[in-house]
Amino acid sequence: MEKTYRNISGLFIVILAGIFWGFHKPYTSLFPDFKGYVMTHHIHGALMMTWILMLIVQPLLIRAGRTDLHRTIGKFAYVLGPLLMIYLFLIAKVGFHRDIAGDAKEAYAIMVLNVRGLFAFAILFVLAMTNKKRTPYHMRYMIGTGLLAIGPGFGRALIYSYGYSLWDALAVTDYIAIGITVILLGYDIYKKNVLLPYTIVLIILCAEAFLWYERFSGPWQSFASKYATLFF
Repeated sequence: MEKTYRNISGLFIVILAGIFWGFHKPYTSLFPDFKGYVMTHHIHGALMMTWILMLIVQPLLIRAGRTDLHRTIGKFAYVLGPLLMIYLFLIAKVGFHRDIAGDAKEAYAIMVLNVRGLFAFAILFVLAMTNKKRTPYHMRYMIGTGLLAIGPGFGRALIYSYGYSLWDALAVTDYIAIGITVILLGYDIYKKNVLLPYTIVLIILCAEAFLWYERFSGPWQSFASKYATLFF
């Protein structure tokens, strides 16, 4: 592992802390009844937490010289990743049927979050797995999947702890994820490391931010309506 990334687990610990913080009031504080939530929410949450925990543990195993255990857990990602994608889709479906009972335009706008999250994760997951033997590429794409979790965690923290609107909170967390990626890419440029992975991550994150900005636009509303009709 590159020396720069020996402590990368710390980044994912911070992201995990953000998830606990953001989901405490709307979710974990409702234990044990979890009123308003269904099994899809619980499974989705468990899968996401497992993914972030894996991102924390894997670099630590490499640092400890346990490449054998790292590879074994890595094989589990081939199951966990597709399951997470399935539940990203299912959670979007549950959310849409809840939101569409209100204002349709807003429901289609909120769809941006789940649709972009699903496709962004799918792209980075496939890239990470197809580059498993090219460690610098694999590692960076996996880091990219972790950056996608900043919005769901810290976004909710901004909403429930500081009174941000959903729209503003997600805009802020989009910029944070983009900023971290720019720093990582800039460092790779400085060190003359591989540039393609973080360039792709940056493009994906910028596309996510653009879609969020365009959530009430005619093209997105039309696409979301057709997507919901076809899949939901």
